[in-house]
Amino acid sequence: MEIVIDSETPPNEKLCAKYKKSFAYPTVTERLPVIVTSIIDTLVRDKNELSDECRTESKSVIGELSELKYMLQTAKPIVSFTSSEPDTEQWNKHVERYQNQVNEELTFYNGPWLFVECYLYRRIREIFILSESLKEYDPFGDKKETVLTNSLPVMEPVFEHLLQDNILDTSPLKTTDLIQEFSKLIKLCLWANRVDLSMSSGNTDNCCNQLNIDEWDKYILSDDTEKVLNIIFSPSSPTKGEKIVDYVLDNSGLELLSDLCLADFLVTRCGVDRVRLRVKRIPWFVSDVTTIDLEHTLKVFSESQSQQCRTLGTRWREYIDKGIWTVTGDVYWTLGLSYDEMQEADPGLYSELEKAALIIFKGDLNYRKLIQDTAWAPGTSLSTALGRFHPGPLVAIRTLKADTVAGIESELYNATSSKSPDWLISGQYGLIQFDSYVQ
Repeated sequence: MEIVIDSETPPNEKLCAKYKKSFAYPTVTERLPVIVTSIIDTLVRDKNELSDECRTESKSVIGELSELKYMLQTAKPIVSFTSSEPDTEQWNKHVERYQNQVNEELTFYNGPWLFVECYLYRRIREIFILSESLKEYDPFGDKKETVLTNSLPVMEPVFEHLLQDNILDTSPLKTTDLIQEFSKLIKLCLWANRVDLSMSSGNTDNCCNQLNIDEWDKYILSDDTEKVLNIIFSPSSPTKGEKIVDYVLDNSGLELLSDLCLADFLVTRCGVDRVRLRVKRIPWFVSDVTTIDLEHTLKVFSESQSQQCRTLGTRWREYIDKGIWTVTGDVYWTLGLSYDEMQEADPGLYSELEKAALIIFKGDLNYRKLIQDTAWAPGTSLSTALGRFHPGPLVAIRTLKADTVAGIESELYNATSSKSPDWLISGQYGLIQFDSYVQ
């Protein structure tokens, strides 16, 4: 029987669902079972749209998903993977490692929250990849499509401004205007991160509202935009050659559209030679961007009734075709490890990141992985929380949706806690945090 402790996660401990007053606990007991149920409901709803083979096989897939939900709800042991996916061996090593650490059967309750939540999505992938006819099925595809459709009207004023006011071309722009436009875009990317389907358990209702970015400045607890500007507008180092920005994406839909606007601005106005868009290799945390999602977004733009969308779709397709933007789905992003372990676990990826002038990390999960999903004591610096992960200058852009944070002064931390007790998990507050420490 699982022992659940009626307390918050102790300071400087890894987040874990065994602590009943942590956000990990309701995630495992409530949110994750709802997400699995929603996949089952989607398969049942859409069965008549599937081929005969897929429809027949969907019955066994639904049975396995039901078993996964049961495993979640009854704290059954986590099991290894058997597929021939490129990450299977790594995942099984990590399952064994955490099994040894807990010194008992590893479950969703006693394993680190970061690991077990990632495990759930990898387990969902395993169920589909082991089928014959549903290997390429995206169980979250319909939800991402809804968010994309609902995002277009919200972004229309942004597209209009960028194109009609010549922000995305090489015509002269005052330095003050350049800084102002960059600042507006980075805030747009921040607040678009509020639309996260893993947080709403896949519910797409009211997921795309008007982005009142200028009205939400009071909710930005740390804003290092000026430090980012200093890096991005500085000349590229002769030793590094071309100026590269690595952009580690988070959600599709509204957030992806905002990110692509910023990526366009980087190559158009900031002297960036190449933006490497880092996406997820498999369907992940409901709404995370995969290569297929990005390609579908560009297709939607190319076929849009809106001239602005078609114009941007053409620009963005050309960036990819010319190699100005590259799109890669590295395995590491869909492992259950923090980035503190990257240099040892994936030295090739770490070495690539070292070549970037700036690394942009979007969203809550990337942030959790950056700071090791730990309940850091108030006042802990971001550099300390990053542990061994210091490949180069980086900025984390995140709305707070998990009870872990670093780089916030104790006084501000305590004041915000008093004013908004759920500030760490509500998604109301945001961070634009920069770190330049290099090992």
